Amino acid sequence: MITQSKVIVKNANIFYKLLTKHKQYASMKSIMTQKTKTTTKKTATKTKAELEKALAKDERKLAKDKVMLAEAEERIVEMTIGEDVRNAVLIVSLLINMVILITWVLLQVTTEYDYVVSALVFGR
Repeated sequence: MITQSKVIVKNANIFYKLLTKHKQYASMKSIMTQKTKTTTKKTATKTKAELEKALAKDERKLAKDKVMLAEAEERIVEMTIGEDVRNAVLIVSLLINMVILITWVLLQVTTEYDYVVSALVFGR
C-alpha cells in the first residue's frame, strides 16, 4: 500500500513538472512571436529545443511509471485475494473451535445432554 502511494505521488510530481514545462513552452512561443530580433529568435529556438527534449524525457518517465503502477496494482490485488482466503479459513476454524468449546462446557456443567452428545458422536 505504501509503495502504491509513493508511485502515485511520484506520478503526480512528474505530471506537475510536465504541466509547468508545457506552460514554459507556451510562454517561449509567445516571446518568439512578439519579438522579431534574430538573436532573440535563436535563443528562444535553443530554449524551445531544450524544453522539447526535457518534455520528451519526462513523458517517457511518466510512461514507465504508469507501467510500474499497473504492476503494483496487480500485486496488490493478488495479495488481497490471498489475505481474503486466509481470513476465511481462520473464521471457519474459529467457528468450529467455538462449537467444540461450547459443547465441552455444556458437558462439564450439566448431565442433561450426555445421552444426546453420545448418540451424536457414536451414532446408533
